[in-house]
Amino acid sequence: MVDIALGTEAGRHNEKQIPGDRARPLDVHRWSDYPELNNCLNDIINELKANEQRERRRNQKAEKKFRAAIRCLTLDLYVAWKSDPSLLVAVARGKSHFGKKTRYSALYISYDQFIQAFNGLRDLGYLEIVYEGFNDRQSEVSKTTRVRATQKLINTLTDKGALTLASIRRSPPDEPHEIIILKDKNKRPIDYDDTTATTKMRNDLKMINHTLLSSWIDINLSDIEFIKLQKRISARTVDSDNDSHTVDLTRIELHRVFNNSSWDEGGRFYGGWWQTIPSEMRKFITINEKDTVELDYSGMHVKMLYAEVGEELTGDAYEIPNLVAPRPLIKRTFNKLINASGRIRIDIEFDANNIGMSWEQFIGCIIRHHHRIDKFINSGYGVKLQRMDSDIANAVMLRFHYMNYACLPIHDSFIVIKSLADELGDIMIEEFRKFINKDIDIKAKDIIEHIPSDAIDMRAALMESLGREGEYKGYYQRHLEWLTRKHREK
Repeated sequence: MVDIALGTEAGRHNEKQIPGDRARPLDVHRWSDYPELNNCLNDIINELKANEQRERRRNQKAEKKFRAAIRCLTLDLYVAWKSDPSLLVAVARGKSHFGKKTRYSALYISYDQFIQAFNGLRDLGYLEIVYEGFNDRQSEVSKTTRVRATQKLINTLTDKGALTLASIRRSPPDEPHEIIILKDKNKRPIDYDDTTATTKMRNDLKMINHTLLSSWIDINLSDIEFIKLQKRISARTVDSDNDSHTVDLTRIELHRVFNNSSWDEGGRFYGGWWQTIPSEMRKFITINEKDTVELDYSGMHVKMLYAEVGEELTGDAYEIPNLVAPRPLIKRTFNKLINASGRIRIDIEFDANNIGMSWEQFIGCIIRHHHRIDKFINSGYGVKLQRMDSDIANAVMLRFHYMNYACLPIHDSFIVIKSLADELGDIMIEEFRKFINKDIDIKAKDIIEHIPSDAIDMRAALMESLGREGEYKGYYQRHLEWLTRKHREK
């Protein structure tokens, strides 16, 4: 038996871009399980079976995998449609795209049953093939099949299944997807044997994810502004290998990614939808209806490097005398110098006329200012720093888990509800000191003031919004769906 590989990796290969094509890979790690949906899926499956005209019934194992394939296909097509009706889903149907069993495989999905489920949904008009896939061996150009949900599927899941985004999660409880991922130098997931360390990392992250999943994490934008945000993210995504085509509010669980076949490199947390939106939009994030604050480590990697050589960094690492340039440009360039193992390309925002020097001179200023750590320049040491900052992030998030509060990571910054700002700042400083034995400054990002959450009757606001098509109708509706899910779980 061969089983499909890591869902978000499926179909990733060089492809010719079709104008206007916006697609993301199929995510087979979709799961939802409650009576209305199960009854709805039973009806779909019975309809497919009646249309198949099979001579022999599937055995129990094949039947389970067939049902799992129907579930993941329909749920992911629904999520794509709900995020953006124009978004297509790339589905790799060739047998070569179904790898051998690994810890990353969706073992509840098999090639034969997946293809039968796909064809059945297509034949009965539940999914539509927009572009048929192909593989031209001569030109080495290929294209994964692009599909989307039909209105028939959306109506069935919405009306009969009472399906909402709030009720969708990742992987069946008895076969969870892997959240500790080790990649090789080509960024491909590779298998590994568990150790005490990997087991602890997985258990830590399971606890963190449990807290995140127990929280309503959303973005307080009007429906018009939310659509603008979706379009902005879509415009910056140029190929179908990138999952971040839309703000997918179902993506709440985190995973850790280690690089270069080494547990000493990388380890950062990925997977949260809040990590995909522009930084200036994160101030609109809410947790359980409450406004949030984002606190950021100031010059974290530079501080770590100075600690490595036994030196003390004073002042702002990215304010350099006689260098008139935007701080974000200096910070970005410095991090590239540490991460790269050779020359780095000119930054797209670098303007020699405004800065008054060439790109090479600009880099030279940064290196001379930080001459005490110049041995790390072009060393590729950044991935080792990521391992350190990810361990600190793990410790910070665990502290909030034990307090029963969600803490959202963006590598070297964190988002919590505004009332916990002081607590977050203290914990960030304490955990940095534990790992690095140095003090560090913490900065707050932009903060906005919404109407106090406790002054809003969300149910009344929703009913008013539904009656007059209010500008925040989507936000209130998502909150009601979340409350419905919580009530169903009791």
